[in-house]
Amino acid sequence: MRVNKLTSLLIVASSLLFACNKSEHWETDITEISNITYSSAKIVVNYDFGDKTSRKAVVGVDYGTDPEFKTNFERLQQEQNGTQSIAFEASQLYANETYFIRSYMACKKDTVWSEIMSFTTLLEPQLACSVSPNEVYYSGHDMTETVSALVKVVDTDKPDLYTLQAESSIGNLRFAFAHEPSGSRHITSDQVYTTYHTYPLVNVSFDYNVGGSTCHYEAENSESIEVTKHLNGGITISFCDLSMVKTDGDCLDKQTISGKLVN
Repeated sequence: MRVNKLTSLLIVASSLLFACNKSEHWETDITEISNITYSSAKIVVNYDFGDKTSRKAVVGVDYGTDPEFKTNFERLQQEQNGTQSIAFEASQLYANETYFIRSYMACKKDTVWSEIMSFTTLLEPQLACSVSPNEVYYSGHDMTETVSALVKVVDTDKPDLYTLQAESSIGNLRFAFAHEPSGSRHITSDQVYTTYHTYPLVNVSFDYNVGGSTCHYEAENSESIEVTKHLNGGITISFCDLSMVKTDGDCLDKQTISGKLVN
């Protein structure tokens, strides 16, 4: 009985020693935060397994607006078993917010953390044109129209989509998403669905009532708009020279629009 107790103690002590030694030489640090936009950032992290290169660990990064990581943070992770640098893409971020970030290496009993670093997202996307809030420029008649704030509506033609609309004296603009949009670039399409794409899809359309003619326009496929989201719930949709094609009515066959819409 005495021998069994001693053996058990030795086994427990050895296990604890192994658990400590397993990660005592591990180190991780954030080596690069770059390509910062209004909604994303590139994060490069180095994971060093020291002399335990054959061991596996779960490695990753936490990022969020809470410096103590108690709330409002996301986690990206993967399994790793060798020293190397890994690039992560933090996406769907809020504009003009300071984000805190830390990296980690975790095994069954231990976790190694990096120092906490931070970065701040841009206030808004960098556009190729100059646009003012709640204004839209129509190239067809070389005019700028003031539009209302964006509001969520139910489009009877697209009842299953998440549609935001802005009203103006010449007609309404509609942006139909598969679901509530995240902060990122969106690509225009006549068919909006949720299967994977590099960028999410959006259907853009507007009605055009000028000179006694009523027409309907839809954005050509593969154009882009920028959706900016803010921590307070605000959303901005901005676009430059968005190519719109007439689908109904007696108007110009094609024209471009540029604008910046907020809720």
